[in-house]
Amino acid sequence: AVVSTQSTGDIRPDRHTIMTSATWPPGVRRIAHEYMSNSIIVNVGSLDLKAASTVTQRVVMTELDKKLEILQEIVETEIDHTQHKCLVFVGRKVTADFIS
Repeated sequence: AVVSTQSTGDIRPDRHTIMTSATWPPGVRRIAHEYMSNSIIVNVGSLDLKAASTVTQRVVMTELDKKLEILQEIVETEIDHTQHKCLVFVGRKVTADFIS
């Protein structure tokens, strides 16, 4: 999180502004520094970001109209559901509702 004691016209001067992000890619850092002054960065956990050795990560390149079909194939054929779990990240809640 980036924490700032700055005050804008819309925020009381005795309040803090906090920006949080699970990751801090350059674009997010740029926005944080644009809107924050006298800020500090608070890191929770390790900065050594890598998956646990028990996690398998895959990237599958596909065309947009094939994404759901490929996801369904992976979930149905490559995961032993009695022993493993699958975590799928999507961009919107409606997509999560749809694929669940």
